[in-house]
Amino acid sequence: MNYELSPYGAIIIVVLAIMAGVVYWWVDPNIFKRLRKPVGLLVLQLLIAGGYTWGLYQLHAWWASLVWLLLMTGASAWVALVKAHERQWQKLLPLFVGLLVGVSVVSFSLLLSLKGLPSRLMIVVVAAVVLHQLTDACAASLKVFEASLRHTVSHRQYLLANGATPLEMLMPSIRRALRATVVPQFGTVKVSSLVIMPLLTGGLLIGGVQPLPAIAISALMIVAVFAASVLSTVLMLVVHHYYIK
Repeated sequence: MNYELSPYGAIIIVVLAIMAGVVYWWVDPNIFKRLRKPVGLLVLQLLIAGGYTWGLYQLHAWWASLVWLLLMTGASAWVALVKAHERQWQKLLPLFVGLLVGVSVVSFSLLLSLKGLPSRLMIVVVAAVVLHQLTDACAASLKVFEASLRHTVSHRQYLLANGATPLEMLMPSIRRALRATVVPQFGTVKVSSLVIMPLLTGGLLIGGVQPLPAIAISALMIVAVFAASVLSTVLMLVVHHYYIK
């Protein structure tokens, strides 16, 4: 299904946006100075995403999607490390492995349910949505895990002295890290039902998917994000345990 952008509707939207900007400027003349950076970042992200999506469509190649997935996973691992307030760059590897496996397993599983749609394009959309959620989940988990390790040194030494295995010694910190991943997921269900599901469903409808399959795929996406967050966190902690001493 092909769509063309009508200039009339676009002009109306632009005019309405300018009028809204004038109202905000009248309320607070300094608001545009504060919005300069976020708006600039938004425009940059749209240009990058739009340019790569257009290139992906023109190339018509699976390897381009794979390159995009690796690059975005690396960037997401770096963002998660920054959000966790960690400065040890060797922790990028656990984050990268956890994010890559989680987003790959869930994205390709979801693509199996998208019959009839161009998978080389849908993987960009699906992986982007999943990566956004996984980045926050892994960042929160890593931050809690590292804080728990710093504050439980004597307790872990006590457990080891009493015959505990390394895994049993780390279990309190692992539980806290998993709790930091899972608990916020329940809080975002309300936001997902009000924001993410309508956006996903609307995008699928515009792409030509029938209403019932579109709703089902959107629901699967939310469930998949929850499963991927737990999978990524567990893998991240495992690699962290064996790679970082």
